[in-house]
Amino acid sequence: AAAEALRAAQPELHRSVTKGVAHKSTVARKISRLAARVKKLGA
Repeated sequence: AAAEALRAAQPELHRSVTKGVAHKSTVARKISRLAARVKKLGA
């Protein structure tokens, strides 16, 4: 469930960059941290 939620959230987060809502680096960091936490859940 968490992995699917992450897959759904990633394009939305990237879209916020193209719309000028969030900075590219901020979104990259958030996605990286979320991915690491999802990976830890699976481990």
